[in-house]
Amino acid sequence: MLRQCPYHGIPVCIQLETFYNRLTPSSRNMLDASSGGVLLSKSYTEGFALIESITANTYQWPTVRATPAP
Repeated sequence: MLRQCPYHGIPVCIQLETFYNRLTPSSRNMLDASSGGVLLSKSYTEGFALIESITANTYQWPTVRATPAP
């Protein structure tokens, strides 16, 4: 939604904190491990760049989704 309205005016710090606080515990742990500590202890620019990097890398790898049993 934020990408559809690039002039939303929401500061990066609020975007990052909201995103991080809404993650599942396992996703938060993965992101913290990727950042070498707690993500929110990084600068907001570093944290946002890390998430962008992870996102770009994730799109390069296909995922296998289980199909429901008939």
